[in-house]
Amino acid sequence: MAYKHSKGERKFDDIVAENDSDGDTKIDFAEDYIALVTNGASTLVVSGSSVGIGTTSPDSTLHVAGNIHISGSSQEGIRIAKGASDYRQIVFETDGADSANIHLSNAENLVIQNETNGKDIQFWTNPSAASNAQRMVIKEDGKVGIAASDPIAELDVAGK
Repeated sequence: MAYKHSKGERKFDDIVAENDSDGDTKIDFAEDYIALVTNGASTLVVSGSSVGIGTTSPDSTLHVAGNIHISGSSQEGIRIAKGASDYRQIVFETDGADSANIHLSNAENLVIQNETNGKDIQFWTNPSAASNAQRMVIKEDGKVGIAASDPIAELDVAGK
């Protein structure tokens, strides 16, 4: 069943349909999902236990095609909870392959992990600066450089 409203104003209980002269806004109650359509495109899809924003086929609990912007005055923007031994992580991927992650270890230590061979973990300040934005690096072989982008010892500090 689909509800599509194209002209005039209608009210169905708590749903108010404003004048949609283009006829491209609707709520689609399909076989196994509900879609909110604006400008002729699905903007929010609920399918089973998955929610998609900007995608018509969400493949996980929440799939967002685009950016998430969190604003407001509350202190907490994102909370990633752990239940018993069920650990959550933030995973960064490149072309579908896991590249890096941030997570809690089994001992509940914070882990920042680069999963790509030959790549570093870098700490930057003022990345818009033309030079010297990288302040610290941890190389794949474990060498740490502070103000040294290519450390030659276990700990290489450039300067005093």
